Amino acid sequence: MADNNPRRILFIVPTLEQGCSGVGDYTRQLSTELELLGWKCRLASLCESREHERSYGALGKKEFLGHVTLLSRPDERASFVEWIRQEPPYWVSLQFVTYGYHSKGLPLTLGTRLAKLPWDAKYHIMFHETWIGGQGANLYRRFVGFIQRKIIARLPLQLGGALCHTHSLPYAEQLEAIGVRVRRLPLFSNIPTAIPWQREEFCNWLSGRFGLKIQNSDILAVHFGTIYPDWDPFPLFHRLDSRLKRNGKRLLLLSIGRAGQGAEVLAQRFERQGFTSVRFVALGRLADFELSQCLHAATAGLSSTPPDLIQKSCAAAALFEHGLPVFASRPAVFGPDMLARVQTEVPYLVTAESVLMDILDFPPQPRGQILQNTPQSVAARFVADLDSVC
Repeated sequence: MADNNPRRILFIVPTLEQGCSGVGDYTRQLSTELELLGWKCRLASLCESREHERSYGALGKKEFLGHVTLLSRPDERASFVEWIRQEPPYWVSLQFVTYGYHSKGLPLTLGTRLAKLPWDAKYHIMFHETWIGGQGANLYRRFVGFIQRKIIARLPLQLGGALCHTHSLPYAEQLEAIGVRVRRLPLFSNIPTAIPWQREEFCNWLSGRFGLKIQNSDILAVHFGTIYPDWDPFPLFHRLDSRLKRNGKRLLLLSIGRAGQGAEVLAQRFERQGFTSVRFVALGRLADFELSQCLHAATAGLSSTPPDLIQKSCAAAALFEHGLPVFASRPAVFGPDMLARVQTEVPYLVTAESVLMDILDFPPQPRGQILQNTPQSVAARFVADLDSVC
């Protein structure tokens, strides 16, 4: 039975390993804000890798470490059910990522397994992603995407008519087109905004921590988060290198955060290009305070997320919150018309290379916070939407 307290919620995520999943980190932050509003939150990961110890309570009272088999084994199911019975939820929020609950992106039994769990709770689904196989995709990706659409269309029905959210405008229209009624809930930054250092203090930190020598006149740009292997920024970098050389300037591109193997590939390619005015350095994972200082020191951000899907990127949200215009160089997935509509909602998204060049030449001053979606405001909106269907 569900608890009669409508302020009790269980979040289900693919992974709870801190710093290894934007969805997991987002959900942790959201639950923290909800608890400040008087909610009782618990988090469960039902698809942890087999490398992790399967136990409940290992991550704290409100967290449950699950298993890749999604409770298909009787002992896993029994442990989870016992943990839930201690504080049965009124709401169950599934944080849906297409490949988060199945390595091939086909969680065919996700809805039925959740529906069979012994609780009488209301369901909520946050669609962080939808399906693959858009225009120009190969036959395999189109086939997988067709099955994923069927899974997604059926999921809210399997869960008793779940309230559904998504972050981005393109995803919202995709979901509506297959019959999933969905509301928008914006992302917020997972990186607290620190009081910025002076430029000299930041330069000294870079030198002492990483051995990087930079001049006050050097321009800094940042890429935060995953660098996707299919992102090819080198035509842009060649043009930047030529322009900066003519103007007697240098650009340092810092990769910060968990960039993945794409950062190594990018660094190797940089070494072979022979740039004289553009450098690339991967700093890797940093403390939140240090990461915030890098964003404060930068003039612009670069994103390898397609521009019309920028609203699904927590990394881009952090860049915006620190006052950075964000340049997205990849082609739009959903076409120019959708991109234009997204840009009306995200005015500091930059897609024209000439605009990026001007920003690097003449940084806008003063620079304040751009993003209006704070964790507190998003949590309040989330609560209002849940209350509207209680």
